[in-house]
Amino acid sequence: ERRIYLEYADFFPGEELPQYPFPCVEESARESHLSYCYSGPPIADPCINRLSIIELVNQGLINYTGINSDEIGACPGPYTFIARICGDCTLLGQNEPPSFWEE
Repeated sequence: ERRIYLEYADFFPGEELPQYPFPCVEESARESHLSYCYSGPPIADPCINRLSIIELVNQGLINYTGINSDEIGACPGPYTFIARICGDCTLLGQNEPPSFWEE
């Protein structure tokens, strides 16, 4: 019948919030894997063992965050992304409000 609001500081006064348990860093990768579209002689490619954006999307591992205008990432591609656990709140919980919720 009633709601109470709790804050972290109510239980841990003066302490900083703990770190999120997963590293949430914006990343980038090539759009597709070189081995899928390259038929020439072998080349030394430092990104050969990294998954492409297409592979990461197909495996459900990432969420799109934007265009990679800053060329971030060790093997930068055209888009940026974040690990799905950092960008999809439904992975760890529900997005349906409980029955007692009031707007």
